Amino acid sequence: MDRYSRRQCSRFVMLVALAAPAMQPATIACASSPSPSLAVGVTAPDFAARNAVSGEKFRLSALQGKVVVLTFWATWCEPCRKELPILEQFQRQAGAGRVVVLAVNFHEPPESYSALKRIARDWRLTLVDDWSGHITSIYRVESIPRVFVIGRDGRIFATHTGYGGGSADRLAEEINAAYNAGAPNAPDATREDPAQH
Repeated sequence: MDRYSRRQCSRFVMLVALAAPAMQPATIACASSPSPSLAVGVTAPDFAARNAVSGEKFRLSALQGKVVVLTFWATWCEPCRKELPILEQFQRQAGAGRVVVLAVNFHEPPESYSALKRIARDWRLTLVDDWSGHITSIYRVESIPRVFVIGRDGRIFATHTGYGGGSADRLAEEINAAYNAGAPNAPDATREDPAQH
């Protein structure tokens, strides 16, 4: 992990420690049971959302042609705190022209989410508001961290629940494979490893 990533990770961990009094103890078991999943190969459910930091609105379907890493997270979830800085690093290495990381808040206490948005101004990944729970609902998310890798053709390429040893390497491999699988009607390009740039 480079110096920037370590600094961001440290700031994220400090934020979580400061937000701990607002956390709800009953929700600490964040990846206890797998939730029903959307099948690999199906078109990812489309949604309209807002970038929590910039306020910019966007649609998932408008990102076709890029690999989308859609993650559901919260600061009170320990595995999420390990995963989010890794996803930020992937976003920085790959660049927004190849990969877009969308981090959807999941039952996040407003106090810690507001503090996180201030830190996230320096991030390249996109924090996504989901206060209504609509995105969480259409993706059938019941436990976190929950990750969907969406291919350049808009179809679900891979899914994961939880985060542990080997998760980062496996995710990098899947991002690369999804990118190299190409987009519909796109000319064949030379094979690249966007998560390794």
